[in-house]
Amino acid sequence: MRFILTLVVCLSSFICQARSYDMPSPDAAQIVGKLSVLKSNGIFNIKEIAHKYNLGVVEITEANPNIEYFTPRKNKTLILPTQTILPHVPYNGILINLAELRLYYFDKSSNKVYIFPIGIGKVDRKTPLMTTYISSKIMNPTWTPTAQTRAEYKEKNKFLPPVVPAGPENPLGDRAMRLAANGGVYLIHGTNQKYDIGMRVSAGCIRMNPDDVRWLFDQVKVHTKVRIINTPIKYTQGEDGNIFVEVHQPLSKDSSQVGQFKNVKIPKKLQKLIQNNPKAQNKLQLAIQQQTGLPVEITK
Repeated sequence: MRFILTLVVCLSSFICQARSYDMPSPDAAQIVGKLSVLKSNGIFNIKEIAHKYNLGVVEITEANPNIEYFTPRKNKTLILPTQTILPHVPYNGILINLAELRLYYFDKSSNKVYIFPIGIGKVDRKTPLMTTYISSKIMNPTWTPTAQTRAEYKEKNKFLPPVVPAGPENPLGDRAMRLAANGGVYLIHGTNQKYDIGMRVSAGCIRMNPDDVRWLFDQVKVHTKVRIINTPIKYTQGEDGNIFVEVHQPLSKDSSQVGQFKNVKIPKKLQKLIQNNPKAQNKLQLAIQQQTGLPVEITK
């Protein structure tokens, strides 16, 4: 069956809800959702739109590289990246793809996948790759900032106590899930900075919107598997043999590389699939150059 990418006008049902999708059949293209278009005669406030439609700031800017954000223009449209290729990994538990700044939760009982925007570690405070599990769930967590974090705040003339109590000033929000790896120093948690979701803003932990983390907190159990990967190129093949790819901007390794990446490593299995198809190879290279984070078909 041929998979068709569709643009639809964004519906109000998208607002402030988890993006949940039925899992595609194993033989179909592993793509969920439909792209959406938001129309405006005024100025787009990207952070407000990201928060309203539960998307990440970076994924919106990837999908709209030429948009004039601060210049009013009649009938201006903004693509909302509400369609995605599922990462090529086992579908169970929690999956975090750093390159996408997205968290996936695969619920086998309902055969659904839930997709959330997340904040991850800053360039100099990377979120590490790992395969681990949730070791504990914490309601109303306190925050014990590291010496490095307290020093960074001090440079900005801000004082941090050794322990920040639960409450509105706590950057962990009101829910946290501790990961077992790396001595348990990394958390999936909420935030009191709602406009930072979908960017590299944390000291290494995974930030979620408050409503999202509350929902996930109630769904998962201790020992739920968690995988953190960094995969800028995702791909899938449909029943008719058509191949789709989705390319995201690679994460900068340090501050000198921010905004400079143009090339990403092509998965070997994808290379093999298109090795005798020059047209597909050319379309893949174009997708790598554009890095829109949107699924595109390369075999037609």
